[in-house]
Amino acid sequence: SAVNEATVGKDGDYTIEGGSVAVESTGSGHYLTVGDASGKRARRSITVGGMIIPFEPANVVTANSTGVGAGIAVGLVGVDVTARIEDGVRFKGLPMTSALVNASYHGTEHIEAAAGAAGGTSVVPVLALGVGGVYTQAYLGSAADETLSLTGDLAVTAAGQVERTMQVDAAAVGAGVGVGGAFGIGVFNDSAAADLERAANAASVLVDAQSISRFDQKVIASAKGATPTTS
Repeated sequence: SAVNEATVGKDGDYTIEGGSVAVESTGSGHYLTVGDASGKRARRSITVGGMIIPFEPANVVTANSTGVGAGIAVGLVGVDVTARIEDGVRFKGLPMTSALVNASYHGTEHIEAAAGAAGGTSVVPVLALGVGGVYTQAYLGSAADETLSLTGDLAVTAAGQVERTMQVDAAAVGAGVGVGGAFGIGVFNDSAAADLERAANAASVLVDAQSISRFDQKVIASAKGATPTTS
């Protein structure tokens, strides 16, 4: 899991003479999970921090490919990005120019699994499982005896965007496997929240939360499996 937070602690007093306040928390992440029992690589390389790391040999999966065992890839990713001005925080020297509380995240997640021709007695020769969630929160807390006075704009915004891909390839699985199936399972919970909990006077007020999630799944099952039982 990954946690990124920016916080103005509760019950504090801050004097800002005609200036502005901004509390921002931003994050990005790129996650890759590969489980490969095909005897050949499921991909040619990976990119980490702008650097390409090659894999050898490259994957060439055919009906005659050989390998041993089941290919299982499990990706668990949790991300929390928060920006908070907590309850009881007071700003002196009002009016201020502007106030911004912003939390944002963008990222990618890829899970890939492949299996070989000789999967033994495995019931699930190829399985990819993805479990994850992205949570973004922007919070401007309450102050019972203060109205936040601004000559400019007030914005409380939270945005999360994640693109997930999953590839499950059992094309190399042969007749020795009991089932010869391919299974891809994704369980995801993404959310964004923006909260304004105090009175305010400003030229404009924006409270906005956006959560965008995309999931692209490709499952290739084997044309071969266990020999049917005759009756």
